[in-house]
Amino acid sequence: MSVEPFSVLLPVYAGDRPDHFRRALRSVTTEQQRAPDEVVLVQDGPVSVELAAAIEHARGDCPVRLVHVSIGTNIGLSGALTEGLAACRNDVVARMDAD
Repeated sequence: MSVEPFSVLLPVYAGDRPDHFRRALRSVTTEQQRAPDEVVLVQDGPVSVELAAAIEHARGDCPVRLVHVSIGTNIGLSGALTEGLAACRNDVVARMDAD
């Protein structure tokens, strides 16, 4: 049986907590029987130093391909999702919250 590859679209913004973000990323990658082929992480505007550090750590430590889309100013969830969807390489995309 052929399994279709999929992406996970994960937006983050200044209101997200670093510990929740780390937990969400683990949940969708290492704690799944079937991990995605990639995670597209959309940073919607500036974030706290702590969340930026968690994102940077994830970029170097994610067990699947991680694409980091950084938007300079907060454009809101719908705009961030649109930007992230354009960066997904798979036709199937699952959406995940960072909390």
